[in-house]
Amino acid sequence: MEALIQAKHLGKDIAAVFRTIVGGEIKEYTEMMSEAREIALKRMVDKAEEMGADAVVNLRF
Repeated sequence: MEALIQAKHLGKDIAAVFRTIVGGEIKEYTEMMSEAREIALKRMVDKAEEMGADAVVNLRF
């Protein structure tokens, strides 16, 4: 299975660095994690269907 490496736009990364210094939620990274989770779920379902699986028994993020 291939690995997925994600990056955000450089401007968003710079904004995230400033937010890290000040404190609070880093919305750019929260969004990126949500997108990565959706991609992982889709890949899992696609792979399960390819294997003829009836169900996915366990998943942990």
